[in-house]
Amino acid sequence: MKIHQLLSALLSCVTAISAVSVFPAAAMEPEPAKPDWVPTSRIEAIDFLNSYGATHVADYTVCVVRRLAAGDYSDVETHDRTRVRKPLGSDDLVYGTLIDCESYWEFCDTVFTYEIPEDPGENDGSKEYWEKYKAYEDYQRGVEMYGEEAFKNLPAYEVIAFMPEHVGEFYVELQESRRSYLEQPGPDGVLMTDVVQDDYATRYSFALSDDGTVAETDELAWLPDCEAEFTAYKKENSAISVHDNLVVVCKEVNRSTGAEIFFGQNGTPCTLLKSKRIDYERELSTVLVAGETSRTIELWQATKAGKTQFALIVARPWDLEHIDNEDRIFFLSDIDGEIREELYGCTACDLDADGWMTVNDAVMLAKFLSAQLEFNTPQMLLADYNNDRKVNAVDLSLVKKALMTVPVTPPPVIIDDPIVIDDPIVIDDPIYIDDPVLIPSES
Repeated sequence: MKIHQLLSALLSCVTAISAVSVFPAAAMEPEPAKPDWVPTSRIEAIDFLNSYGATHVADYTVCVVRRLAAGDYSDVETHDRTRVRKPLGSDDLVYGTLIDCESYWEFCDTVFTYEIPEDPGENDGSKEYWEKYKAYEDYQRGVEMYGEEAFKNLPAYEVIAFMPEHVGEFYVELQESRRSYLEQPGPDGVLMTDVVQDDYATRYSFALSDDGTVAETDELAWLPDCEAEFTAYKKENSAISVHDNLVVVCKEVNRSTGAEIFFGQNGTPCTLLKSKRIDYERELSTVLVAGETSRTIELWQATKAGKTQFALIVARPWDLEHIDNEDRIFFLSDIDGEIREELYGCTACDLDADGWMTVNDAVMLAKFLSAQLEFNTPQMLLADYNNDRKVNAVDLSLVKKALMTVPVTPPPVIIDDPIVIDDPIVIDDPIYIDDPVLIPSES
């Protein structure tokens, strides 16, 4: 009887455990194997940020990496489940990490800093010697080129990796607190110092499902946050696209070539919801690299019903014979602010974004040509009625002729989807509408 009761109790415990933990058998081992992709050095942390961004989930493991200011972070304190780190000798910069998870197996909670290589000494022919020798030689060459300060100020990287053990939602919150001092004249001209406290927090949400799958559940988890993801997203969706009811704009330019970004919207205005710069992490990040390409991703949100035109051009202002790329998108938003996924073709010379070419558009074009009105980027593209990559009196004449045609000639449709072209847009000098306008002969 006692044996039967004991077996019953054991079975009850096993049933209870299986009800709350669905993790694979590997998770029940005393020491689960840490995935190979989890960074174990500063260089690997940098590669992680360039490959995955701040977060990555695979092999039932969550890993979060962030950049910290240069310094020694050997001291760690815990305040109400938050692990607090700050550079040694500084109280004005504090980093906090909060893992809000019922239970988990922790693989890593480490800060990797740059360590100045030492002279490896006498050559013993080993692989370890040659690795140390190469690192030391690279450091010596770097000091000659950039000075020692470039290495003393190199950032550190915090790596957090763990394996959740119970079904449900959880999150990782990265906190940062910066204190600065502002001096300003007070009463009687005496300088007074004000303390400015800036607190930031970034939260990444995840969930462990019944089948043992771990996934990131942030609302904007799809948003690229590293060069690799940015490049892949732009290649698949173009520089301007619609995703999750938002207009996504990918701006990319190499300004060392003299190129600039010309971007704008026309029609029913949208609001900029988020702008994120995509940086490429480098081992020697304090040194600027010639020819660096800057990348920014923006999210725009519709606020009311209407049609909006977006356009983005990458070009050199003094050399409009060569345009690197051109992207256009035209979308329709509903009354509730929802952006429809279907893109609509845009009518040529629809400068007021009402969906039609009318007399009002002709008046706007005439004002532009007489320097009474400025056009944004989408309007410049649409004003080129005859698609000769020039906006001048010829376009105005053709627009007037089309408007006087009986019956009205359906206006030409420029595009249905974002396109890429190489032809430049040339803006002629402003003219006055009283000047003679030559219309090409039909013969």
